[in-house]
Order: sequence, then structure tokens, then C-alpha cells
Amino acid sequence: SQNGVLSFRSPPDYENPEGRQGNTYWVIVQADDDGRPSEYDVHNVRVTVTQVNELGELGGDAQLSVPENNIEAIAQYLIEDPENGTITWSLSGPDASAFQIDEQGNLSPVAALDFEAPGSSAESNVHTLTVIATDDGEPELSAEMGVSVTINNVNEAPLVGDMPELDLSTDQMPWIVELAMYFTDPDGDSLAYDFSGQNITDVALAHLQDGTMSIDPVSEGDVSFYVVATDSGGLRVVTSVSVSVTDPEPVPTPAPAVIAPVPVSTPAPVTVAVPVPTPAVPEPVLAAEPEPTFAPLPPLVERRIRNQTQESDSVSKVIVAFALEPVDEPMAEVSLPPAAKPVAPQKISPIDTVAAGHSPAPQLASLDASEGGLSMWLILMLVLIALVTAGYTVRMCVIHRI
Repeated sequence: SQNGVLSFRSPPDYENPEGRQGNTYWVIVQADDDGRPSEYDVHNVRVTVTQVNELGELGGDAQLSVPENNIEAIAQYLIEDPENGTITWSLSGPDASAFQIDEQGNLSPVAALDFEAPGSSAESNVHTLTVIATDDGEPELSAEMGVSVTINNVNEAPLVGDMPELDLSTDQMPWIVELAMYFTDPDGDSLAYDFSGQNITDVALAHLQDGTMSIDPVSEGDVSFYVVATDSGGLRVVTSVSVSVTDPEPVPTPAPAVIAPVPVSTPAPVTVAVPVPTPAVPEPVLAAEPEPTFAPLPPLVERRIRNQTQESDSVSKVIVAFALEPVDEPMAEVSLPPAAKPVAPQKISPIDTVAAGHSPAPQLASLDASEGGLSMWLILMLVLIALVTAGYTVRMCVIHRI
């Protein structure tokens, strides 16, 4: 420049030199003044370009969308190294363990990724990782790129397990199995079942109904049936069922029993076993219960009390008391005073006390001690009661009529 600054017109490239001696450049710097005459001077300059580690920009797809169950390479990443050194590729990020990258920068899943079973760190079908390219220069240089991989759902063919080989007998009932025990669909689609080839033979008959297969043995022999399972997307899988049918073994006829003559021999002495007496266990002696004793009932004794005045009149009261008393302790009898000497009534008489209930037992007087007299008194008492009752009845009837 006019200020005396020397520079390249374009950045020099060590790997692509433009000088006559490669990365060594020769120039002559001349300075002129503006005098008359003009004077100038020259200076020889040698410029040497040295090596500097460089790394280009990383290129590739940052947004990837791939089908499930793919294990092939899904993308390739490139980078330019001016020194043409060795590039080392690596991965980092939350889902880097599910992918791998080779020395050419090819990115692929480590194993098949299943749409129905998301395995990302976010528990989704979007995996996040970082692709890193590192050279071997001094110092090392690296380039990075963030990558997002989305797993898409695709229809998958049904899967089938190993069907067992059947050994049936002609006298058995049909063998029945649910086909869902052996056929599955990764997408969860419902499956339709059918036979491939013949399903009715001379050996066995096979039938399908609502996912249930039955095989009915017919005759002895071997045969195979082929079952097809088809999903809603039209993908299907085929498997075979091998059947071996045998006839049941006949039941052997029992041979007639042969009765062999029994040789007569001298009977062996009979050993008589003498039983050993078992010691008797004495029964417990129970004390006899005492016989209940009953006290004799005292005789029925009748006592009577007359009015205190000892005078006979039509309204005298007769009180009859019946009591049970011991024979050995009879109630005391009270002798009545003679009729010729009447006793003036008191304010409170024993008969009134008895009637009022103020005494635990009335004082009884005997009217007659003979047996004949007692019976007559009873008859008279009953007659008196009948007369009083009849009079009372008549009186009440008259009152009622009035």
C-alpha cells in the first residue's frame, strides 16, 4: 500500500502454493520520491508461508426421518481437512448410545428401533445426538453438528411361534387350540386366519372358526396343515402343523384261569397263640349320692273363731283357717269362755286385728274336738255360704229390677 504495508492479494494456501519455489515468495519493494529528478531505491523481500492446522465445515443432514426396524446407514457426514489428515468421528448427546458412526462418517442405528416401543431419553420416537469430527493436526481441531432422528411407524408382518407336533389317537376327541397363543402382530393389528392348501384329509380334519383351530383325527397316518395369518395391512405369515394319528392298542383278552391241583401234604403243627391278658384298669369308684329325704306333711287342721260376745246372731261372722303345721308342734288351742258369762267387746279385738292383717296369725279356738263335730261344722259352713250367696243374688236381682 502507499503506507508501505506488504500483503497478499489473496490468502496464501500452504497446501496449494503459488510461488515459484512453492511456499517461498520473492518480491522487490521499490520506493520513489517526488523530486526532480525523482530518486528511488529497491529492497529484495522473501516471504515464506508456513503450515497452519485447518479444518473445514462439517456437512450433512441435521434433521433425519427414518422408518422403524432399520439397521442400515441413515446419513453420511463430510468435512474438508486442508492438510488431508485423518478425521476421527464420534457421537455425543442424550441418545448417542442408540447410534453409531463409522470412519467414513456413516451414521446408523446400533439396533433396530421399534416405533411401538420408544427408546429415546424423552421416551418418544425422536432421538437427539451430536456428530463430532476431529482431525489429527497440531493442535487438534473439531467440528460439531446437532442431529435429530425421528422414527416413523411402518406396518410389520405378523410373527408366529413354533407350533407343536401333535400325536393323536383315533379314539380321542378333536384337538382344539387358540391361534392367538402362537400368532402375534407387532403393530397390534387384529389377524385373520386361513388354511393354505388342503385342510381335509383321510388322516385328520382341520377347521377354523373365530381364531380357534380344531383337528379331528380320522385314521392312522401323518399329515401337515398350513395356517396363514394376515394383518390389516395385507402382510402375512405362514406356518405348518404336523399331525400324527395312531390307532389305539387293542385291549388284550384275559387268558382263562388254570386251576392246578393242590398237593396233599401233612399239615404243619398249628401254633396256638395264647393271648396275654391285658391288666384290668380299675374303674373309678363314685360315691353314692345320698337318698333324698322327705319330711312328712303335717295334717290339715281346721280352726274356727266365734264372735267375741259368744252370742248367736244372724250376722255373726265365721272365719275358717286352714294351715299346714308339724305334727310334733300343733298350734295351741284356745278354750272359749262359757256362754253364760259374756265378755264385753274391746275397742281392738283379736278378730278385728286378724281381719285387718295386723297380726301374723289369728288366735284360733276349737269349737269341737270330735271328728263327727268337725264334719258337721263343715256342712253347716257350706250351707251358710250358700244361703248368703243366694240372698245376695236375690237382693241384687231385685235392685236391678227396680
